[in-house]
Amino acid sequence: MYSPYYGDLALVRYLADPVSPPSVTCPATLTHGCDAPVEVTDRVADSDGDALTVVWKVNGQMVELLSLPATNRPNAVPVSLHVQLPLGTNVVSLSVTDNTTNTAVCSTEVVIMDKTPPKITCPSNIVATNEPGRCWASIAFEVSATDDCGPTQLSCDMPSGSAFPVGTTAVTCTAIDASSNLAVCTFSSTVRDNEGPLVACRPAPNPAGRKTPGSGKNSSDIENPDGYYQLLAKDNCDPAPGIYIRDSASTFVAGPFASGDIVKLIGNPGGAPFSEPGVRAVIAKIHLKGDALVYATDAPGNVSAQPCVATLPAQSNSLYYFQSTYGSRR
Repeated sequence: MYSPYYGDLALVRYLADPVSPPSVTCPATLTHGCDAPVEVTDRVADSDGDALTVVWKVNGQMVELLSLPATNRPNAVPVSLHVQLPLGTNVVSLSVTDNTTNTAVCSTEVVIMDKTPPKITCPSNIVATNEPGRCWASIAFEVSATDDCGPTQLSCDMPSGSAFPVGTTAVTCTAIDASSNLAVCTFSSTVRDNEGPLVACRPAPNPAGRKTPGSGKNSSDIENPDGYYQLLAKDNCDPAPGIYIRDSASTFVAGPFASGDIVKLIGNPGGAPFSEPGVRAVIAKIHLKGDALVYATDAPGNVSAQPCVATLPAQSNSLYYFQSTYGSRR
């Protein structure tokens, strides 16, 4: 049964000791890097000692809910939020509600900055061999980059898979993050030319106009009684490889000669090999004890893998050479 006395007494007590809302205090601004979560510490107080519901929001989205039991807390107590925030300005808000739905709200502006460059990793220095017939090599490699705050743009001045020329090339790679922080690494790519020149020796016309018998290139059984040969060489890198003629029956070597030169080879099995200047289109006359082994070398010192072999007319055939060139004596 309702009693005006008791109802009035409750009202008197409420008026004498009204319910107090909670209070909160937040830092106005914080600045933090993106390499670790941010700690936002606020302070909460409620003089009534009510149970409290604490809600954190980041940029309007709730990220954490915390319940504080009823207790005597006349003084403010700290509550903390640990959260990873994106680059830029973020608003972290805190709302505290007691069991009578009284609510207090505050917010902190948290600025996330990135002042740390990415971490970039280049490969070790690379050494490769030229591709057959080429003065370069296609080289693939891997470069990686990581950043605390997000993806990076990665580039190299010579991309992976590029054709690297013979020699040493310095490669510079760069990683840039969203805040324009820069990281650079370098390595070298060395391409070695390990390929020898191609060489050929083919019968050349007799300067006096006599035709030589037909024969094939690079044959070990070349029939050329006059002994005139044109020397040819081609290299994948060196535009002017040197051509040499080695005596198969001694250590004698004549040269160097240039591609296109014409020489006269003379067989002299019983004598010492030697070379003497030629006349007109003939660069040299070369006297050998054995066959002529023609090879070429390039600038790095690579030697022809397959020399050209020319079988020479013996010196005893010199009368035939004289007669065929100048006519028979009667």
